Amino acid sequence: MIITQDLFAFKYDATVYSEEVKGAYESAAVCPAFSPRAQYYGLEDALLEAMQP
Repeated sequence: MIITQDLFAFKYDATVYSEEVKGAYESAAVCPAFSPRAQYYGLEDALLEAMQP
């Protein structure tokens, strides 16, 4: 069984009209399912830092 979670979402800036897509990635602010594994390996702080905007 495969379960997916959106950890980040791309929010585009609709006010910019050009050939390039403008926007930014935003954190979904959810605790990922692999968080306990990161804690087991001592990487919980690094994971939380990576999830910050």
